[in-house]
Amino acid sequence: MKGKSGEAYSILSQRGSIVKNNHENRAEIAKLSIAIARLAPPERAKTSAAVRAGRLAEALELQAVDAQTKNTLARFMGRCGIPCMATEAGIAPAEDHPGDNGQGEFCMRLSEGNVWVTFESKTRLEENMKRLTSINGAIQLKNAVRQIKKFSDEEETEFATLQRQYLDLLKERDELLHEFMEEEMIAVKTS
Repeated sequence: MKGKSGEAYSILSQRGSIVKNNHENRAEIAKLSIAIARLAPPERAKTSAAVRAGRLAEALELQAVDAQTKNTLARFMGRCGIPCMATEAGIAPAEDHPGDNGQGEFCMRLSEGNVWVTFESKTRLEENMKRLTSINGAIQLKNAVRQIKKFSDEEETEFATLQRQYLDLLKERDELLHEFMEEEMIAVKTS
């Protein structure tokens, strides 16, 4: 173990990686668990077995489930690393899509945690975050200067403009994350 090599180290390293990934993705695992718990017992057993295996070997037939539930299950399974897609009959295995979860969603890490967004939202959100960081730095600097000296009317106007821009960017970010945050609120209410 001291040499960080060998079969035991490799096994422990792989296990540690899995535990770390599961910890970071715990919210999505919880949502998936709640969605599975709502299924009828035979469908719950088949879906749970596929999740425990970490992959879909064959299509899952979910006849007693509506289309929205199938889509939700497929989305949550994709977020947990099981590439799949919803079909009329149930959930079918899908090809692995590097970078996304097979549902056209991408995981982004924000200060509040991981969020899942569409490709269009991802691009806009990345730009928004860059602008937020830039304006936040400018506001912090202006605020520090403001502590030392009294601002002129022009400087106060500039400071207020920066603050308005920052708030507008926060509103834009909230709009981009609206669907994901709504999903989070539903998950909290139903648990």
